[in-house]
This record gives sequence, structure tokens and C-alpha cells, in this order.
Amino acid sequence: MQMNLKIKSVQFQRNGICGEPFYAIWFSFKEDGTTHDLIATVTDTKGGSHIVDPSNPGSKWRGDNFEPELRQAIIRDYISNVSDKHGTKMTITQAKEELNDGLKERVY
Repeated sequence: MQMNLKIKSVQFQRNGICGEPFYAIWFSFKEDGTTHDLIATVTDTKGGSHIVDPSNPGSKWRGDNFEPELRQAIIRDYISNVSDKHGTKMTITQAKEELNDGLKERVY
């Protein structure tokens, strides 16, 4: 299901020296005419998407509904960062291959 997310920020979090690294993603989307500003954490494990509404932390959101678009946002962000840092263009396929190696190996 396409959620039509508006991605505001994608940040890689190393999570210290022993924690599991993750991406923190700030995004918004419209549902029934209401815009929701949400924060997601995404790990490298399938189903590892967790959604929080900072204005209502007790609300319930299904991370699996958002996960495909959040992972696409991570790929686009990764391509942008690698291209900016190294001055080379990366394809979506190349980015997916590198990202599939796991977040623990990610340095850019």
C-alpha cells in the first residue's frame, strides 16, 4: 500500500559501540485530510520499522505499512550521501547491494 510519505530527514544512528545501528526518519503523511508528523526507526531487519508520533506517543502506527517507502527513502539518502562525498553517481541497484550488507558495516 502506497502511503505517499513526505520525507523531511533521514539520519543514520550508530547507536554507540555495542547497540544495533538504525536509521531515524522524520516524515509526514496525510490520512483522512489530517497531516501526521511522525518519526520512524528502521533497522536492517525486515519488519524492523517502528513509528512514533511525537505529539501523541501513545498512538498506534503499524511500521510494516510504512516500511517499503521508508526503505526507499534510506536508499535515496544513501545514494545522495555517497554521490556527494565521492563525486560519483551510484545506481539504485548498487545502493541496495551495499545496504544489504547490513547497517553495521555502513560508513559514509
